Amino acid sequence: MLNKNEILEGALLALKPEEMLQQVELTIKQKPEFIMALRNGTFLPLLKQENFHLAGKVNNVLLESMPSSTMLLKDRVLLSIKVDTNDLIIEKMSAYLKECVDGTDYALLNAVLKRLSKQPSQESLTVVEPLLNDSNLPNSSCYLALLVTSRLVQIDMANHFASFMLTRLCEDLSLIDSESNEMAVAVRQITDNELQSDTLQSLLTIMPYSKLNGNLKFEVARSLFKQDNQSRVLDELYDSNDASFFSNDIRVFDLVLRNQLARNNLDILSDIIGNITLEDMNAALLLSIAREFQANQRYEDAITIFEVIIKGDATSAIFRQYTSVLLEAGHTEKAQTFYKNWLEQRAASLPNTFKEGIDKIRTGSFSSKIPQSRKDFISKTLASSGIQGIEAVELEKQLDFTNELDHFLLDWMECNPHKVSEIAPFIENYDTVIQQLSERLEAGNGAFIATAHIGLLFSGPILLHLANLPGVWLASVPDLGDDRFAGHHISTANKNVARISRDVMRALNQNKIVSIAIDGHVASNKVELDLLGQKVSVSDFIPRAAWKKRIPSFFPTLVWKNNKISSELYELPSPNEGESVEEYTQRWCKEFEKRLCHFFVNRYDNLRATGGFWVNLDK
Repeated sequence: MLNKNEILEGALLALKPEEMLQQVELTIKQKPEFIMALRNGTFLPLLKQENFHLAGKVNNVLLESMPSSTMLLKDRVLLSIKVDTNDLIIEKMSAYLKECVDGTDYALLNAVLKRLSKQPSQESLTVVEPLLNDSNLPNSSCYLALLVTSRLVQIDMANHFASFMLTRLCEDLSLIDSESNEMAVAVRQITDNELQSDTLQSLLTIMPYSKLNGNLKFEVARSLFKQDNQSRVLDELYDSNDASFFSNDIRVFDLVLRNQLARNNLDILSDIIGNITLEDMNAALLLSIAREFQANQRYEDAITIFEVIIKGDATSAIFRQYTSVLLEAGHTEKAQTFYKNWLEQRAASLPNTFKEGIDKIRTGSFSSKIPQSRKDFISKTLASSGIQGIEAVELEKQLDFTNELDHFLLDWMECNPHKVSEIAPFIENYDTVIQQLSERLEAGNGAFIATAHIGLLFSGPILLHLANLPGVWLASVPDLGDDRFAGHHISTANKNVARISRDVMRALNQNKIVSIAIDGHVASNKVELDLLGQKVSVSDFIPRAAWKKRIPSFFPTLVWKNNKISSELYELPSPNEGESVEEYTQRWCKEFEKRLCHFFVNRYDNLRATGGFWVNLDK
């Protein structure tokens, strides 16, 4: 029989595997005190040689003799990390922790957590949960536990580990240097899930901003921005006048641009825009900046951005807005050429007949789809309103269908004005609508149709045209002087509110029907409505004009139903005798809100979900 020193020197390693295991068993029977020598002289060398299979067999033999040995249980975990699946690692780590009475081996714990963090499962929590009450848990373990719990969307547990780390950072700011990336993850966790945390607020108060760098600097800046999007502290963190600023990554540019946009610092925005690669930036953010430049008559800055956006996946609305900026900047010829070319491209892509287009859309062939975030908002709002049993996939298809159909209507009307009559067979039961409007026009004051960006918005102007009713519709479609809508369109592009108001009142004085989507971005005064818990801004121009001139107004329901365009009109309140303009406006807006909510709940498959108030939902 080998003595202890011979075992420690690896004498058993020279034997064949079966002989080695027999000798290990025999030695334990005869000399149980040699177990640690067998571990150190046999198991550990095998582990080092990556002979994991044989090392595991040796470990099993040793554990049969000493099943409660924390040392041997630890060895089993170390081996498991090398060869086992996560569920087996968890099982063996849990067995180790049960026997670990002298304190956790944090190096081993970290090795396990690091492995689990790559592909965590719910079973991983059996290792993580006991750590919640460990006040001695090192930051390295906290960080790994945070990764596991955040990836499992265990928000409360993840917040606990993040707060634990940030509390230590408050107590020892030198960790800014030694654990910068780990602390960045902790700040991000609290920022995204517990923004008003006392720990985070305390940290932001004492944070030496000048010493921050990398990810921690960015996450601190993002946290400050989420609490106050106009925070001036971001100037201290990221000075755009410093040459080094432009060596930052896209995340920083995005954050700083949003901050400067919120503060309306157009000069700084212009400087940053001129020094970064715009093609890499978020298109929605660039569009917001371009619109701000346009609103402040800085047209060349706006054009610079729009010319980047239109090269990407731009919508029709963006093409129209780019055209309007060109017109406002005095580039009339360029605007006309651009829009004419775009019209020709759209016309070339249209089918020969309107029916062919309808058939194509019915097959589910959509040129653009509604953003998923808006579809999710609709589903969530319907559920909270008690609407049950809606199949999400089917609803989303219906929403995309309505959006596609409405934009097809506009394309057909704009590109094929001589073929608008082809739409007539697809419109049903609009005699009642025509009669309602005709009767109200007899007073000679015109009429308003007040809607929002819901339903088949562009079927309204088509219906009036086919019925030979005198009507005009407001839209951002630019006016290029070609009269392609035969005088039935009032463009809001490159016009201020006063001029638009004059155009509207002129049409009403001519006893025309004026159709306005009052949730558009051009408005004199904005009123907030409650759309089933979501704030929606609309213009109060119509009720104020209606009060002054005693003009009737209607809310339309224009939807796709039974393979036809179906239309209904609901008359909105008229002013009462002695009622003030403010009282009437409030009452009118309340009724419009009621009709909008009713449409949302009862015609949810026709919501359209693009343009108007839907754009603000994304913010």
